[in-house]
Amino acid sequence: KIQRTLQMVRQMGSPWIVEYFPWAYYEPSKGRYDWAHADLVVDHAVNQGLTVIARIDFVPEWARPAETTFRYLDREHYADYADFVYAFAEHFRGRVQYVVIWNEPNLSFEWGYRPVDPAGYAELLCMAYARAKEANPDLQVLAAGLAPTLEPEGSEWGMDDLLYLQRMYDAGVRGCFDGLAIHAYGLTSPPDDPADPQQLNLAR
Repeated sequence: KIQRTLQMVRQMGSPWIVEYFPWAYYEPSKGRYDWAHADLVVDHAVNQGLTVIARIDFVPEWARPAETTFRYLDREHYADYADFVYAFAEHFRGRVQYVVIWNEPNLSFEWGYRPVDPAGYAELLCMAYARAKEANPDLQVLAAGLAPTLEPEGSEWGMDDLLYLQRMYDAGVRGCFDGLAIHAYGLTSPPDDPADPQQLNLAR
């Protein structure tokens, strides 16, 4: 099924795939890696001539407090996540050239049902970037795509993506990623809708 799916991706003319590699699946205990399924996916993608962009998150139980979700990663375990990124980059050197660090950290759900923390994510990104480059200096490290949202600062659900991005820069994230993933979901708005004036002002 994996092979056929990737054949269909190639046949429809897409040269890239974004594939999710859950950390918990591939490092079930600290320092013990199981790459069998990941190798299967990556090798089939490479055989189809596809470029793989790997998204890495999903916290294993050993790296988070009891009764927290798989999106919960505290500072105490940032280094464990960065170690996994190192191991992933080393294992897939020559096969995977792009990794995305986390997913939509400006949403409380994606941050373990905690208040979002741009400075905390910036710290995680910088640690993961440094470790990734140790394993493979040519690897392109992408900052996580942010959820398009107008949630104001202090919201229990998340933070406006432009404000969040600015706060990341305020926290010193410059130089800690090679590119920025973008989630441009229109939801109920068609692509030719005019931009929100409030958002245009923030972008300037």
